[in-house]
Amino acid sequence: MKKIAFIILTFCCLNACKNNVQQTNDTNSQTNISAEKQKQLVAEIMVVHDEVMPMMNKIEEIQKQLRTELPKIKDNVLKNKVLSSLSGLESADKAMYDWMDNYKAEPEPSIAMQYFTEEKVRVDAMAEKVKSAIANAESLLVELKK
Repeated sequence: MKKIAFIILTFCCLNACKNNVQQTNDTNSQTNISAEKQKQLVAEIMVVHDEVMPMMNKIEEIQKQLRTELPKIKDNVLKNKVLSSLSGLESADKAMYDWMDNYKAEPEPSIAMQYFTEEKVRVDAMAEKVKSAIANAESLLVELKK
């Protein structure tokens, strides 16, 4: 009887160890997936940043052109469009630098996934604002040259 109890107890211990190893492997696997997803998010964020950063020079060039044209404009409606476009370009420029100032490359590990997920949304919104402001200003420049 003691032998049977010993065999059952040994079997239970081995089975518990096996389950513990499986849970550890599952946890490590989830951690690796999470780390990979985090790296992917960071890479996506940096791609957007690297695409938009050179546009800051374009914003400055367009602002300079619009400011040069502004005194020549007699039509108040067109003048207001230029002022609005300048404001949009300034806002887009500020959005880029505000985003960069607030971006944390190494947030606390406990919130990293959530942080980078939210940053991806923020950087995409900032990029859209920059691209939209530039596109609107460029079309306005074309209109001014007519």
